[in-house]
Amino acid sequence: MEATAHRIPPEAWKTAVLGGMASYLDGGALVTGGIALSLSMASFGMTEWDLGIMSGMLTGGLALGALLGGWLGDRFGRKRVLSIDLAVLAVGLALNMVAPHTAMLYVGIAITGLAMGTDLPPSIALVAESAPRNHRGKLVGLSQLLWVAGGAIAIIITTVLANLQVPDSVNARALWAHLFILTVVIWVLRRRLPESQEWLEEVGGDVSSAVGRGRAPRSGAVQRGQLRQLLPHLIPLLVVGAFYTIGNLAPNTGGQFGFFILTHVTGLPVATTSSILLAMMPLGLLLGVAFMRVVDTRWRYPVMVAAGLLQTFAYAVPAMLGVTATTYLIGSFAGITGAAFIGEGMYKVRVQEIFPTAVRATAQGATIFTCRILTALFALVTPALATYSLTALMWMLAGLSLTTLALAVWVNRLKSVQST
Repeated sequence: MEATAHRIPPEAWKTAVLGGMASYLDGGALVTGGIALSLSMASFGMTEWDLGIMSGMLTGGLALGALLGGWLGDRFGRKRVLSIDLAVLAVGLALNMVAPHTAMLYVGIAITGLAMGTDLPPSIALVAESAPRNHRGKLVGLSQLLWVAGGAIAIIITTVLANLQVPDSVNARALWAHLFILTVVIWVLRRRLPESQEWLEEVGGDVSSAVGRGRAPRSGAVQRGQLRQLLPHLIPLLVVGAFYTIGNLAPNTGGQFGFFILTHVTGLPVATTSSILLAMMPLGLLLGVAFMRVVDTRWRYPVMVAAGLLQTFAYAVPAMLGVTATTYLIGSFAGITGAAFIGEGMYKVRVQEIFPTAVRATAQGATIFTCRILTALFALVTPALATYSLTALMWMLAGLSLTTLALAVWVNRLKSVQST
């Protein structure tokens, strides 16, 4: 293996874990939203459109939060943003956890999405900038492994409680409680992290004093509008944004609505569905480890191409053979495998490599914003489309996956910056 010349210092691992937990909360919130809202439909008197609107709000709020968080992270520093947004996230999760009616649930979902999105760009940038150069892809890739873990824990909780015959409404509240407790713990631990030294050097701050106080410098470079600074990087921004947006639609549909499709459309029981989805999680975790092993090596590109073809195949199988619980699950296993090497993990690594430090979080925020807005719009109609014609939905996702592969090849050719 390449990129093994130097060991990763413990502080870099610590930052990678605490920063990467943004992805854990993101994955956990998306999967929890899909499961908990489905479980709450009967007790709250929700319709399929309520489910679609709330899912869209969760994703749309994440988009707006990412745009804001990326800009703030480049302007005021990574740590300052990370010290505030998780406190807001805890409020949203608490509302979801105790909501007595649909109206409060709408409010909680909106706050959750907004705060979760704000946390993502600066946290990933902090991980990348704190990592040794030759292990940057690996430590950023850890965030994707944590993203899978967040969804896995949500499914484990659902499966255990469903097998214990706990009421669906209690099951849903337990899922939100898990994220609330973890958010508070992470917020406390993150307060001890230092600011990104690379960012401080880029903006011309007093590195030693700012790191010691955990404060952003007040020099002029960081005060200028960051969106304007992105103009010289417009083409890479558009290409990376298209790759991430189109590539996210298929996996996001499976993550948010796989539970709904299997229970409400194909008719599988909740306990059976949870157990099946749970069986996929060890595979996702192993693939996350495999991605970390290859991302900093020469095998990155050929594995990515093979993964894109596999992901297209994953949705073409149920489309061609007919959508049943069996074909959908076969496709899901193939889709998870493909997405591990061409999906969000690859995006997170490449966006760190392509954009310079001063606009790195802003570029992430802009691309996440675009991705999540379009994903939110797609989520509005996904439950109704799945109910009307699962075959049409699968063909659509297969076409999107093939387009993602073409864009991934283009992104691979974009020049990487050499940050200090």
